[in-house]
Amino acid sequence: MHDGSEQLVGVLFTNLGVLPNSYIVHADILFDIDEVKPASADQVMIAITAEANVAARLPRAENGDISSRPRVNVSVQWSPEPSAAVHDDLVSPDIGPVVQAVVGMPGWSLNGSLFLIFSHVASAGHHGVRWVEQARINNGVQTPQLRI
Repeated sequence: MHDGSEQLVGVLFTNLGVLPNSYIVHADILFDIDEVKPASADQVMIAITAEANVAARLPRAENGDISSRPRVNVSVQWSPEPSAAVHDDLVSPDIGPVVQAVVGMPGWSLNGSLFLIFSHVASAGHHGVRWVEQARINNGVQTPQLRI
């Protein structure tokens, strides 16, 4: 979320297979570590929320596309552990309340999509960077992976 300046990062998950009005007991995201650098050990605090949209779409290549999207009024704070080795797993905390906020919206369907938004809250050192793969199959698992 920092590449010369602060940025928002969005990840789209499509066709979730979650029935309307389902109760989300637990949800998290599995990432694959792409790089480990000295800044990978710095503390960082991230906020995870979601677009308030049951049919979210991919970002467009225009300034402000992610920041202008309406958001649910629920977020989860995350301070990821330091990255130790390339291709280690990095797992978010329970983001069930964020997922629930979208799944519980009118119009949610079995093939609904979820657009998660990650923002930098605070850090120590050099922005507390964690490098993760945009998309990769690691140990037979496509990451990032939303696990509900």
